[in-house]
Amino acid sequence: MLIHQRLSTHTFPDVISQELIREHDIQVSESTIYRYIYDDREQGGELYKSLPHSGKPYKKKVKSGDKAKIVNRIGIEQRPAIANEKTEFAHFEIDTVVGRDHQSYLLTLVDKANKMCCIRKMSNKQAKTVINTFMNVVGSTFFDFKTITSDNGTEFAGHEAISKITEADFYFARPYRSCDRGLNEHTQDLRIDSCFKT
Repeated sequence: MLIHQRLSTHTFPDVISQELIREHDIQVSESTIYRYIYDDREQGGELYKSLPHSGKPYKKKVKSGDKAKIVNRIGIEQRPAIANEKTEFAHFEIDTVVGRDHQSYLLTLVDKANKMCCIRKMSNKQAKTVINTFMNVVGSTFFDFKTITSDNGTEFAGHEAISKITEADFYFARPYRSCDRGLNEHTQDLRIDSCFKT
């Protein structure tokens, strides 16, 4: 399979997508390739090992007191139960990731039901930048949003603006409970390293 061949040479998924179009007139999006790798790993496959860093996530430091700085925060305890069942689309987990050089930033969104992932690069992780990035996501995708769940980082202090942009209810995970956003944490293992390439 063409994708397997290119992954074996540690080619980044976005490059694979471009090569397939240019060389074979086959259109396979970068997100589709990542989703294929993710599903393969779920079934015990090892395609993810062909990605740089073998899927090991970047560490993100969380400052103490972040929770107290977020006005009108609504905890995950109030999120509708259907969001946990993964049977209904449009319930998203989100996060920001900082590259090793602390000059590269990503906003990641994952639909809990179908595992559809959206990644956007950012110049920084300020709340205003995150809001603007969400405006880009809404304007450039066909995603519907019903709920959004994040950690307690101050980059999500603009959650009320994000709710207006997406028309979704915004919830915050319990502090230091990565299991509240397990899918997003796991998805980062597979995707973020290639996005930080130069």
